[in-house]
This record gives sequence, C-alpha cells and structure tokens, in this order.
Amino acid sequence: MSFTSRVLCLLLAILMLLPIGCTKEEEDLKIPKGWLRRIPLGNSDVASKYLFGPNQCEFDFVKDKKEGNVLKLSTSVDSATDPYIHFNFRDYIKEIGEKDLFADDFDVVMLRVRVENLTGSNFEMYYANGISTEIKGGQSSISIYDNSTSKWQYIFFDMTKDPNWVDLVNVLRFDFTTAAVSKGESMYISEILFAKDMDTALKVMGIKSNTKLEKKWDKETEKYIKKLLSIKDPGTEYSKYKPQKAANEEKNINMWFDHTYTRTPEDKTKPGKMNTYQLRLAKNELESCQLILSSKKEYSNMTLEITDFKNKNGKTLRTEMFEGHYFEVREEMIIDPLPPLQGSFDLKANKSKSFVVKVKSELDTEAGEYVATVTLKDSSGREVKKAKVFAYVWDFELPEKTSNKTLMDLSWYNIYASHKKYEGDDGVLYKNYYDFLLENRICSYTLPYATEYYDDDRILEYLDNPRVTSFLNMGWKRQLNESNIKHSYDFLSQKEEWLDKAYFYPIDEPLDISMLNEVRNFGELIKNNFPGYKLIVPMHINKALDAESTIDHFEYVADYVTAWCPKTFYRKLSRKPTTLVVGMKAY
Repeated sequence: MSFTSRVLCLLLAILMLLPIGCTKEEEDLKIPKGWLRRIPLGNSDVASKYLFGPNQCEFDFVKDKKEGNVLKLSTSVDSATDPYIHFNFRDYIKEIGEKDLFADDFDVVMLRVRVENLTGSNFEMYYANGISTEIKGGQSSISIYDNSTSKWQYIFFDMTKDPNWVDLVNVLRFDFTTAAVSKGESMYISEILFAKDMDTALKVMGIKSNTKLEKKWDKETEKYIKKLLSIKDPGTEYSKYKPQKAANEEKNINMWFDHTYTRTPEDKTKPGKMNTYQLRLAKNELESCQLILSSKKEYSNMTLEITDFKNKNGKTLRTEMFEGHYFEVREEMIIDPLPPLQGSFDLKANKSKSFVVKVKSELDTEAGEYVATVTLKDSSGREVKKAKVFAYVWDFELPEKTSNKTLMDLSWYNIYASHKKYEGDDGVLYKNYYDFLLENRICSYTLPYATEYYDDDRILEYLDNPRVTSFLNMGWKRQLNESNIKHSYDFLSQKEEWLDKAYFYPIDEPLDISMLNEVRNFGELIKNNFPGYKLIVPMHINKALDAESTIDHFEYVADYVTAWCPKTFYRKLSRKPTTLVVGMKAY
C-alpha cells in the first residue's frame, strides 16, 4: 500500500470519528508473530510501583466495563500548564513477565485511551532509551486525540522519522494534555501497543489497508495529468553542472544547498549532497532555497555575495539573500527569523550557518533558465568558495488573485516594541511588514490604514488589491457596536469584492458558557447590522455544555458562526457544510 493511501486512511478515520475501539485478536488480523507487542496496564499492584514523578497530575486504577482494570490520569490543579507522569516501562514489563522491548523493532507506538472532560487534545510521549533512564528534550513524539467523545480510541505515534528511536526502551513519560482548565480532567489508558509498521497499526485500529480511497479521475482529467507528467526536464546548464572552485579555495569550509523546508541544526556540519540548486517557478512567483556553510575553524568578517539571476538574453530576476538567526529548539539551534543579509558575519568552528536565496519572477518574465553565482569571501576579500545556482521559469503565470484565503495575526504592538519605535510613523513600519507578507500571498488580520469608520483613503489600495483575499472588518480587536458595524457595511458594500473579503473575529477560542454566550451576543449584533456577514470562531475544545446537556459547544453557536477554525476531528460528516476560513468545506 502506498504512503498516500495510508495517510488518507488515517485522516478519514479521524474525520469520521470511526469507532476504532473494536480490536480483533491478532490471529484474526493475520499479524505475523512479533510484529505487535501489547503491554496491558491493568496490573495495578505492579504498575503503581513504576509510576513516578507526577507533575500537576495524579493517578489511580479503576474498573472499566469494557477494558477491565485501567490506569486513570487526572489533572491535580486548576489551570494546569504541563501535567505529566513518568513510567518505568522496562522494569514494569520485566515484572509482568515480558521481554525487553527494543525501539528499532517497532515504527508505531499506540495508546488505547478514553478521555473525560479534557480541554486539550494533544498527547506528547517522551522516552528514555539505550543506557539512559533520563527524560531529555528532543526525545518525544506528539499526537492528537478526540476530546469530544467518551468512546475508547487509539492515539498513535509515528516514530519512523525519529533518529533517536532506537535501542532498549527504558522510561516513558505521559504528557497527556498540553494544558487544562480545571482540576480533574482525566484520561484512561488500558494498554500500550508497539506495531512493527503502519499497516500493522491500521489493522489493530480496524482500518483496512487498501487504495480504495485514492481519487478516481475522469478520463479527460487523467489524460491531462499524464500529459503533464510526461513533460521532460528541459536541457539546461544545470543538468550539466560541475562543482566550481574558488580562486583561493578554502578546504576547511564546506558549502552546500538544501530545500527550505529542511532545518539544519547548527551542530550539523557534514555537507549534504547538493553542490548547487535549481529553483523552479512560474511567472509571477517567489521561490527560495537554502545555502549552508560549515567550518572546521573560526573565521571572522566573512562576506557572501550573489549576482542577479540572468538568462542568455541578459534579462534578470529579482534576487535576495537572507541570513538565518538561530534559536534553541529542543536542545538544538535552529534558524527561524530571516532578515536580509547585510555586511559581514563570522563562521564558528565546527558549526554550520544557514542562509536563504530568494528569487522572484514577474508576469512578463521570459521563460527559461537563469543563472546566478554565489561567492564567499574572507576578511581580506579573497574568494574562498564559489558555486552557481539556477532558476528555471516555466512558460505560464500565477494569477495576481491568490486562489486560497489566508488570515494570520500581525501584532502592531509587537512590531513597534521590537523596533523600539515609540513615536508615531503614520503606520509605515506596520505597512512594511504587511506588504512583505502580502507579496508572499499571506494576508494579516488588520489592513494598513484600517480605522473604525474607514476614513483613511489609503486603505482603498488594499481593498482593491486582488492578493488581499481576507481581512478583519475595522481591524483586530475592534470594539464592535451597532454604529460601527452599520457604517462598515455601508462603506464595504460599495463593491461586492470588498464585502467578500471582510470577516468578523470578536471572540477567540471560547472555553466556557460565558464565552459561548459572547459569541451568540456578538453574532446577533452582527447579523442584524451586516447582511451576509462572515464570523470566524476558532474552537479549541468541544464538549457538552454540562453533564445533562445534549448540546455541545458547536451546536450552541452554530446559528451565528459561518467560518469555523476547528481541529479536524470536531466536525462530523452528518453536519451541514460550513465554509472554513481557508476556503474548504467541513461536513
């Protein structure tokens, strides 16, 4: 079975809330011997000896009608921020007569659980392995569960891409929720399962591993797809590229390229296999790649230069270089901010340093190959590393109007506080940030020059911009009232496309009845004063309003919310279609 099919199976199971608790016996499932290890947690006398180090939680063992004796984990305080407990897994399985378990033998870890009034829906499982019994950062896996149902379900952790998941499994730590509102939010765990591969895990969950969920295209579409896939790469200089040598080649420095979705930790100094890179883009598109340096010695005042990408006719593409700034993430230094490269920099001994090359094509850019040269120079200005990098522009363009809707926060306060710009600049700094995101086809909550009564004509440029697909009416955190809502409708209804882009977002993640009532109150106010309104509500949790209620959080506000931002498993297929803010349909 293909990887795509497995993913589709798993996603469908989540979206449909499949009752996957009915596990068949291994012999009925035709699972080969040794491909599945089940570790029950019902032996309370033994298990209680090996549970230790609780934080903001407590444990107990209770009788479940279906599962028998099970472990119960509960938050022990209100507003818990990091509830967890350790489990001496190796000693426990030894005492119940099980053999040692080696991580190398199993790609998937599964927990059979049931939840009770849990606010969160993320489970992080830490592990200590090999000769270590100490839980460390970077040795964990995060998964999700459905906190809107009290049925038994499986949480699964795909360990296939975790390089640390090897050797003897010693200790586990169960971080069963990322946060909790109240004391007593609980999870029940009946067993831990280790599956050799994803197909085995799917069998245990009662999901058939087949390709029936793959999309079936009509003949015309299938013919078009085959035609596209048959297009061969054009003959280019890139396809014949041989590594370049600098005039003063420095052997102690490595230079290589990588995709932008790969993060190279600062401690990783072994060069990758890409000694050049080919960016591929349509007309009117941005693309980028990483350039990485590593050094065996320290070097100071180094400079990195790149020429414009140029084709054989002398036409150029806009070319930029950005410098990665490092932050610690799980005990590794990883880049995140990417300011433009300005001036010189230092190379640390036995460390790497990442940069990003970015290129932009225009609507009228000539199709074909473009070439740029990257040069690393030392403090004396000598060329010590050199490489060519390529861009290929396809002969079609992306439209100015972005096909999908995006909407993200861009804090005015944080921008000005970070730049220590405490005096007014007429919104120029915010506009610069907004424009940068918009060029990358990302829309932010608040339009530049947004005011309560739309009395700054400079906003018209953004309302008419086809790349602006969505914005918050009057801006983020605007105090809404009958007057400004009516006025905003009168103003925006001058053009239908302006109305289509406008959203309301007065309440974020309602957690209790008082916040849900605010959603309803704002919804009523907006509905009465803004025809055809769109109201966004991100839903962090979903449960019944109280122990006796048959109505959940979604149903309570459904008459007012038009754009849900839910976790995927919160919407059942029996519900009516609802347009998500990302432009998808939820059923």
